[in-house]
Amino acid sequence: MAVAPVPLAVLDVDRFDTSSDAALLDRLYIPGLQRAGGLQTAATAAAGRVVVHDAGAHFQLTGIDVHQAPLTPAAIVNLLPARRP
Repeated sequence: MAVAPVPLAVLDVDRFDTSSDAALLDRLYIPGLQRAGGLQTAATAAAGRVVVHDAGAHFQLTGIDVHQAPLTPAAIVNLLPARRP
C-alpha cells in the first residue's frame, strides 16, 4: 500500500503473534521486512486505511484499526466507503 495506494485494506491475520520471530518466518516470510523496520513500519507506510481483524491477544501494531475478534462479512461491508450515484 506504500507503493500502490488503495483506500482500504481489510486483513484477517488469524491471531498472528507479532512478537514471535518464528511466526514471522513460518507465516509471513517477506525478505528484508525486519531490516526495513518490521510490520510496524509497513503499517505506518500504508497510504490507505488498514483494518486488521481476528488479531487475538498477541497482535500489537499502532496506527491501524485492530480488532481482536473476526469481523462478520456485514461488518466488513460497512467499512467500505459509500458509493456516489
